[in-house]
Amino acid sequence: MPQGYFQATVGDADKVSIFVSDGRPQYGLDLYPHEFGHALLHQARRAAGLNDLIYYRESASIDEGFGDLFAIAFNQQHQALQSPWYCVSTRLAAGGFQCNENTQLPFLSPLHSGQPEYYHDSHYADYIDAPNSTCDSKVIDTDNCASLIGTRP
Repeated sequence: MPQGYFQATVGDADKVSIFVSDGRPQYGLDLYPHEFGHALLHQARRAAGLNDLIYYRESASIDEGFGDLFAIAFNQQHQALQSPWYCVSTRLAAGGFQCNENTQLPFLSPLHSGQPEYYHDSHYADYIDAPNSTCDSKVIDTDNCASLIGTRP
């Protein structure tokens, strides 16, 4: 089960629910604004009569990036709670946090051994020709064909 996710209220474009694991969350407090960012993007698309973004490739990267912008803005305003502000963090079992996604220097992100700093750099993975069945694979970690900013698994 994911640590947090949002769910649109069916038929009601002005309501959304955000769910968070009832156990000790693996992620920091920035999980809440991250999920709010997803909810805002999806609800705005629904209110405009548009379909949801398909959670593969670049459209999934846009969805995740939008959520990350809200997490980063929260961290920047609440630096006493989590530092450094440009990190989307994971809680460590021994206490404290690890910078999981470094938005200041993406190639230093431990997630997938670095994230791309720009389009088609050495950390970029292009899944344009991969069938959706590969993106959904539970055997091969393609990260939904690079939903986390085109990263190589």
